[in-house]
Amino acid sequence: MDVEETPYSLLKQQVPSLSKALLAQLKSAKTPPAVWQAGFVLLKALLTVLPGSLASQIPQIVSTSKTILSQAPSTSTSTLHITCLSFLSLFFATHSPSTFSSSLSTLTPLLLKATAERHPRIAAEAFRVFSSLLNAIRPAGAADWAFALYDQVLHRLSAHDTDADVRAAAEDCIADLWICATEVPASKDKKEWEYICRTTGKSDGAVRVIAKVAQEVTVGEGWTNECVAWLMGLLKKSTGRTGKAEVFTGLQVLIKSYKSGIPSGLPSDLIPQIKTYISTSDVSLLSQALTTLSYLLELSPLTTFPEVESDLLTDIYTVAHSPSISGSALESLFRFFRALVHADNQIATHVVPNLVISSEKAAKGESNPANVARCIGQVVQAHLGVAAGTIAEYSKYLKPATKAKPSLVVLSLLIMGELGRFIDMANQKEIFALVVDHFSSDKEEIRSAAAFAAGNIAIGNLHQFLPSIVKMIESEPKKRLLALHASKEIVTHCSQNQLEGVSDLLWGPLFENSQNAEESTRNVAAACLGKLAATAPSRYLPQLHARISDGNADTRATVVSAIRYTFADTSTSFDEVFSPLMVDFLSLMNDGDLTVRRLALSTFNSAARSKPHLLREHLATLLPSLYKQTDIDETLIRTVMMGPWSHKVDDGLEARKTAYETMYTLLDTCLSKLNLAEFLGRVVAALSDSDEIKVISHMMLFRLSQVAPGAIAQRLDEATPQLELTMKGATVTKDTVKQDLERAAELQRSALRAVAALSKVTPSGVSPKFDAFVEEIKRNPTWSSEFRELSGQ
Repeated sequence: MDVEETPYSLLKQQVPSLSKALLAQLKSAKTPPAVWQAGFVLLKALLTVLPGSLASQIPQIVSTSKTILSQAPSTSTSTLHITCLSFLSLFFATHSPSTFSSSLSTLTPLLLKATAERHPRIAAEAFRVFSSLLNAIRPAGAADWAFALYDQVLHRLSAHDTDADVRAAAEDCIADLWICATEVPASKDKKEWEYICRTTGKSDGAVRVIAKVAQEVTVGEGWTNECVAWLMGLLKKSTGRTGKAEVFTGLQVLIKSYKSGIPSGLPSDLIPQIKTYISTSDVSLLSQALTTLSYLLELSPLTTFPEVESDLLTDIYTVAHSPSISGSALESLFRFFRALVHADNQIATHVVPNLVISSEKAAKGESNPANVARCIGQVVQAHLGVAAGTIAEYSKYLKPATKAKPSLVVLSLLIMGELGRFIDMANQKEIFALVVDHFSSDKEEIRSAAAFAAGNIAIGNLHQFLPSIVKMIESEPKKRLLALHASKEIVTHCSQNQLEGVSDLLWGPLFENSQNAEESTRNVAAACLGKLAATAPSRYLPQLHARISDGNADTRATVVSAIRYTFADTSTSFDEVFSPLMVDFLSLMNDGDLTVRRLALSTFNSAARSKPHLLREHLATLLPSLYKQTDIDETLIRTVMMGPWSHKVDDGLEARKTAYETMYTLLDTCLSKLNLAEFLGRVVAALSDSDEIKVISHMMLFRLSQVAPGAIAQRLDEATPQLELTMKGATVTKDTVKQDLERAAELQRSALRAVAALSKVTPSGVSPKFDAFVEEIKRNPTWSSEFRELSGQ
């Protein structure tokens, strides 16, 4: 079977002859510097594309490099020296040591000489070459050149007038010496660290070097203590927050590197420095501070716990209920609470109520009960001994006779949900019943929390509680939406094994009760069905496929929405089942029902983002239907009276807008499969559509200027009249209000960004209309300045 040749494989075939011919041009000592320069730029580009491809040309490379580096750099040749050194750095990084080790005796003296050069860029690049070499031959051993390199690094670090770039490269080089040639610096007196840490300028390089070495090498406990003290000093400095994240990372690496345990006095010294960062003023640093505390609690619980309990817990309770905390900061908070409880599990009985009290004391809008409940879940999971007491305490606020504030009821429901996920409440069925009773609450936040609690309690014992939720879906219309939300919690948080056991119990009711349902109900059902289908694609995708011709439009809408929710699955097994069915599902954009069409277009857009590798082969079939959905359907435009004014309502706008959004996505993910002539026809048509669609068309023009400038340039004469019309702005009448003018101005700016981008890539004369339009904008006092800024003129 013939293998298709690619540009990559064709280039690889030509490397031997290409490199041989190129190096032959460079070997003469009389070669002009410009030719040498261009040659090494080309060689470096070759290695970037084909790493390791010059192994057969080592003698010629060494000879040419020696010729260049043996000459003293001058004003006219300094760039050549830098380029040669940069090439050698990449060369060492991409070739096996066995191919160049015999040449090191020739190259290293020249490289050492380059590290001593007065020209800072040459010296810095030479140090980078050594870093690359050290990493390539690791372990480097105690080579003579490594000792000489150490001395040169020390000289550069000790000098107060060393250029910043040279100093940074020397710092990286000392780290690589410690990691790759440990014998060399270990035999010295470690003076380099004194010089690295005394820097009066930016300290981020020194911090990075310390962390890098501590992660790889055991330098000694004394060194670790000194570095920790230095980093703590950086935390104290009131130099803003720049570089503090790196300081925390360095501290974490050093704390983990102690072999014989953390020094007993370290927590009491470090925790006061960390306290400053236990606030939400900088969430990323809060995350780092909490992670550092977790390491201390995990590695030295006896000495750390008392300090944390007395100095930090009150502040951390405040942080825990903050709405600002999410993502990595929230995960760091969870880890902290787990570490705290593992350090002394008696604290769990105090942490849970204090988290609740702190949350309840917060002003309205300044507390996120979901975060508090999740923190409590972490505490209880770390010490299950407090589970029964926690459940008993907060379930009492769910009873009908409770006088608890609504916020406490919400928090109690969320706590029940968090605990129910890992604690079987089958013996406390009354709690589940109390939760479901809150489905009838007149407060939306309580109803939502109750749905969360019901779903998660069911996870703890699916066979006990899931049938009750299914029954509500089937026979209790007033509770159906909340029961569906509970089901969504189940399918989201259950393991795949758990879901496989109960999926059939959910599948039928989810479908049957999406018929004739409100869109909000149908969407939740679709999300559940999509998750189930992704869990068992071979079982459920064919069942979804079988319903695409269902006589009920709601069922078809549910099917196509459910497919959108399956795209989070990235498994090959899902793709294999889904690919043959893809066209049938997406062809629902031709459905007779407008809602089904809109949802199918939304699913198409999601497929273009999430599954382009499957979509590309089907685009020829699907694109005509997509383009058809961008046409304005006059039958969907109606006139409504608002007082004395008539107003046109376009019911097809949302579907049309989604179709154009899908086209925009395809530009990014499937460009090679698009017929640009047809595609551009619809982009130009969009320029005369509604304002919302005009904005999308401007975005597409901007993107096309980057990915297909030649194609769009040929259509600018067609596009220009509508762009001109947009730039003229809104017609002001006696009924025009401020919001109309603001919307028109924003639309003009949208068009201006597109025109500026197009003007940069369109040669003069290709589109006379567009050229004249651009000149008109340049003369316009309102837009000329902004246009020149956007177009870089």
